[in-house]
Amino acid sequence: MTSLELDPKAVGATKTWRPQLSGLSGVALVAPLVLLLSVVFVLPLGKLAWIALSQPHFGLGHFRAFINNPASVKALETTFRVSAIVTCLALAIGGMLAWELRTTKSRIKKWILWSSVLFPLWMGLVVRNFAFSILLAQNGAVNRVLMYLHLVHNPVSLLYTQKAVTIGILYALLPFAVLPMYATFVNIDLTLVQAAESLGASRARALAGVVLPLSATSVLASGAIVFVLSAGFYITPLLLGGPTSPFLATLISDDIFVLFNIPAAATIGVILVGVALTIVVVAWRLVGFERLQRGLA
Repeated sequence: MTSLELDPKAVGATKTWRPQLSGLSGVALVAPLVLLLSVVFVLPLGKLAWIALSQPHFGLGHFRAFINNPASVKALETTFRVSAIVTCLALAIGGMLAWELRTTKSRIKKWILWSSVLFPLWMGLVVRNFAFSILLAQNGAVNRVLMYLHLVHNPVSLLYTQKAVTIGILYALLPFAVLPMYATFVNIDLTLVQAAESLGASRARALAGVVLPLSATSVLASGAIVFVLSAGFYITPLLLGGPTSPFLATLISDDIFVLFNIPAAATIGVILVGVALTIVVVAWRLVGFERLQRGLA
């Protein structure tokens, strides 16, 4: 056998390359992430549920007390109602902004739109809410514009209302609706809309019949994100809504720092987490995990 010839047995003994990782390698790579999630997510939630169920006696007493308390029920209704309104407005306004970003060819217009969408992410939470407090005050810019246009004769009470809370939360969460939908709109061929219009469909009919079905997954994923984030807001309802817009997060703060009722606060926390997980599971079941993940990509 010459040096250039290969031994068939030696060739057969070599391992073939596989693109898949072995089971042990996969476990080793996932183990740090699983450990991190267990420490910062699973264990705290488990302790939260244990406090809500076990102190002072094991049972559902704190949950029954929450349901029988009118203030808690009002905070629950306010939280979900405002969150639903914010979600609908964010999807409607965010969808229009995302589509305009997709279709416009003007660099100046695109720069203005991108700056408007991303600006809430560049501002601090407290600064953003105090800015809205100034704008919506009795002598603020909004009332001055309304009186200058003769739309109202006297200053309108805008601050410390649910409308102010809705505006503040909507402004903060609008990027979370625009960005996922824009990522989906970029992959939609505009010639499909043009073909629908050439067949006699109006622009609105073409968008509803072509774009909406292709982006339904992204719209649903964006709505789930906005609703879950909106339900957990604390600073915005406190500064812009005051006592007129109690959120569940406000009750948690009062139970911890005012009433020193840790089990009651844990109960509300469990309810908030349960609602968030329910929204995610419903979205998952409706469109599937892979399509939901693509809608967020």
